[in-house]
Amino acid sequence: MRPLILSLAKAKAKRQETSATLVDAWSLTPDQLLAALHSTDNGVQQIEAERRLKQYGLNALYVLVTEIAKRYFYSRLKNATA
Repeated sequence: MRPLILSLAKAKAKRQETSATLVDAWSLTPDQLLAALHSTDNGVQQIEAERRLKQYGLNALYVLVTEIAKRYFYSRLKNATA
């Protein structure tokens, strides 16, 4: 579970870095916001996605939810067969 904790720590650090920049995101036009996020309406390019994955790791929330779902499923399966 250590990689998840590390990913969460990285995500928190990045949020703190960008929160000041994106605090007024609601006041930006969609094009300005996408530019601030270094993205487009089609998402980021593959090379940028790979760079971000390497830098920030997997989407920590997705990993956490997936792990919780797996544990729940296996516990229900175990109880059903007992």
